[in-house]
Amino acid sequence: MVLGPLLYGLVILGFVALLAAAAVSDVRFYRIPNRLCAGVAILFAIFCLVSLFGADNLFRIDWLGGLMVGAAAMAIGAGVFALGLFGGGDVKLIAAIALWAGPQEIDGFLIITTLAGGVVALLILLAHTLERIRNSVNGAGKVVSHEKRKVPYGLAIAAGGLFVAGRLLAVQSFAA
Repeated sequence: MVLGPLLYGLVILGFVALLAAAAVSDVRFYRIPNRLCAGVAILFAIFCLVSLFGADNLFRIDWLGGLMVGAAAMAIGAGVFALGLFGGGDVKLIAAIALWAGPQEIDGFLIITTLAGGVVALLILLAHTLERIRNSVNGAGKVVSHEKRKVPYGLAIAAGGLFVAGRLLAVQSFAA
């Protein structure tokens, strides 16, 4: 049956598009809109329904495992948000992607997100350091060294989400 794999791929493509939109929004505005996080979560429900069209249940999704992992991610994220370590949009996006990751892919998602977050933070630090050097060379010297630097972690979270999307596509390709 061709309909199942086609719908499966289209829903994952929509997931990837929402991840890209969240990453771009966070890089440009340091904000991840609620509608994007909600879209990722709603698309997961559609993904679960689409999985029913797979031949011989090859595409069945562990929706209950996804809900449990998503709820755990939201609960932990709320604590991290309360400590001021993550923004609300970051927490909501992680929880929405955790639905997709489920128990099978949550480890990979978190590892990729963490590694990508480190790279993003290093790039931001490098950019600020280069700016301070440029300003000192140009004589603009009024750069506050202890300023709070914003880091668009949505970019790293989206990278982890792309890992999950890739794994889901690999499962579908292998099963086909």
